[in-house]
Amino acid sequence: DIIKTQDILKDENIDHDEDEDDDEDLKSSRKTHVEQALSYDPHVVLEQFSKLNYVERYINANFQYATCYIDEIKERYEYP
Repeated sequence: DIIKTQDILKDENIDHDEDEDDDEDLKSSRKTHVEQALSYDPHVVLEQFSKLNYVERYINANFQYATCYIDEIKERYEYP
């Protein structure tokens, strides 16, 4: 049998404490940042959205090389 002296036990406790500190550092580094919930005024959002000219941007982005159906797409997606 191995007899553990007080010095050996003390050394083991120090090593164990260091491991716990490392675990705490690792856990804290894994925590994600919680973002504050934003509240938007729907009227402001709608106004900004309408200023973006979304339909034109969508068409330009998705129909760069095929322009034959642009008029149909505009009619389908534009506001009434």
